[in-house]
Amino acid sequence: MNEETLIGIINKAPIENDHWDFKEKWHEDNGELLRDIINFVNTPHHDDCYIILGVNDKNGEIVGIDKDPNRRNKQQLQDYLRRQPFAQNWYPLTNVETFKLSGHYIDVITIKNSNNVPIYLNRRVNRKGKPMQPGLIYSRINDSNTPVDESTSDNQLELLWAKRFHLDVSIYDRYKAILMHPEDWEQIITEDNHESYIYLRDPNFAIKGV
Repeated sequence: MNEETLIGIINKAPIENDHWDFKEKWHEDNGELLRDIINFVNTPHHDDCYIILGVNDKNGEIVGIDKDPNRRNKQQLQDYLRRQPFAQNWYPLTNVETFKLSGHYIDVITIKNSNNVPIYLNRRVNRKGKPMQPGLIYSRINDSNTPVDESTSDNQLELLWAKRFHLDVSIYDRYKAILMHPEDWEQIITEDNHESYIYLRDPNFAIKGV
């Protein structure tokens, strides 16, 4: 995120979508912060997402988080996420940056794009209100998060799985992605003693020796 991009997004306020969200202040409840991050990770596009703190979500006024006692830096946020009960051996990567606009400080949480979707919890996480439940798939659709006691729609879930397996990109980009996983390739020696490799998850992809 750079200042020019941030100003461009703020100028679109109060419009929110599956790329960014405005909040006047930092979350008082860690569980609600976690819920927002999971919803933004589970998006089918291939872009980073942003939670912009210090901006009124009704009119786009810059109010700042100058004296917000709940502010967190990058390390604090990453340490918190690392301790959460994600079902996968993986947790979301984030960044926290501070900008000064109109005499106020604004914090921006960047939720890094990942193909490791959908992510979900394997244990309940408490928050104000209903807890987040294990096994439910939360996902951001347009400007809305999935209700805390529900899973996202079937259509959204299909899009997330397509993203995970690179089925939503060109053949060229998919080929580049699957080459990053040599454990999924099997060596084959042909009758004329040539070496080839077959991609085990989809035998349409192969590397043939000459």
